[in-house]
Amino acid sequence: MFALQLTAESLCEYLTNYSHQINQTDKLNIAKDVASGLEFLHTNNIVHGDL
Repeated sequence: MFALQLTAESLCEYLTNYSHQINQTDKLNIAKDVASGLEFLHTNNIVHGDL
């Protein structure tokens, strides 16, 4: 799990800046984690933004 909230970068900035250093498996895991988080929010009727 990535703790991006502890940095000044957004996930988009992180992936743009370090894409060449992140392997395919980790990129897929990030995508799955984001999807899982969105599913949780939607299941609990939580409104999200900035995605």
